[in-house]
Amino acid sequence: MSLTKLVMFSILLNSISFSESLSISSKIYFDYTHFPESTEGFSVKRAYFTFKKKVSSDLSFTLQTDVNYKSEPKYIYLKKANVSWENQLGRWSIGVIGMNIFDVQEKTWGNRFIEKSSMDHNKYSSSADLGIGYNRNLSQSISLSTLLTNGGGYKYSENDKYKKLSIQMVLGEKNLIKNNGFNYGGAFSFEPFHKDSSTSVIGLFAGYSSDDFRGGLEYNQIKVDESSSIISGYVTWKYSNKASLFGRIDSYNNRENSDPYLLLGLIYNPAKGLNIAPNYRMNHKDFDDSLLMINILFNF
Repeated sequence: MSLTKLVMFSILLNSISFSESLSISSKIYFDYTHFPESTEGFSVKRAYFTFKKKVSSDLSFTLQTDVNYKSEPKYIYLKKANVSWENQLGRWSIGVIGMNIFDVQEKTWGNRFIEKSSMDHNKYSSSADLGIGYNRNLSQSISLSTLLTNGGGYKYSENDKYKKLSIQMVLGEKNLIKNNGFNYGGAFSFEPFHKDSSTSVIGLFAGYSSDDFRGGLEYNQIKVDESSSIISGYVTWKYSNKASLFGRIDSYNNRENSDPYLLLGLIYNPAKGLNIAPNYRMNHKDFDDSLLMINILFNF
């Protein structure tokens, strides 16, 4: 779908929302990047439109689109398209569904419009995939999530007979960007390529959130032919109703890169639905590889 059709598409679904009580929301990520002694400019990283409908007390669907701004002409693609059914055994989902490998960690980090979580940033796993999922609360504080998916992500069709198994268990509050509390848990995925080769991912995490502070710590490991790992730690401190400070460091352990990734900045919220975040990031020990960015989030 071309970018010019996006407006027509959203208007159509907006008209449906009035007649069918369809929930519509959107997130748009802008940024301005300045490389010392190099190119600089404005760009749009994401433009999500999300549509949700609760068909009945136990059946609902989600449809989310995104825009590929790297292509010419620009086109719209499906990020999520799934149906969920809840019964006494838990919640079952089928379609293009969000992965469970780093979704809790991403909410604890809480600043996705500035940077992806460490697993996502380093492509340990796709954020969504085509398959089936099962979620169940084992108690008031323990939840289990299991997915069986193609393994290629939401942008690609399946091209082999092997499937990806992903399991996550969480103790505590899963969404620390919205709720105070703590969590810790683990995630694991396994996908064979053929009988002698496979990819496995392990993620261990913990997080805490209060009225003015949120922080988390992760250990992530991926193994294909060799193992590599990331330790990621991050904090966000809210010092007024409109401003917060944040910091994050990712420490790598692999053959290609052993230098840290440092991210520091400020989030300013001048109005509801608008966040402006000037930040500094350094990819290596050499300051010549640093850059300044201004990330902007608009959502409704």
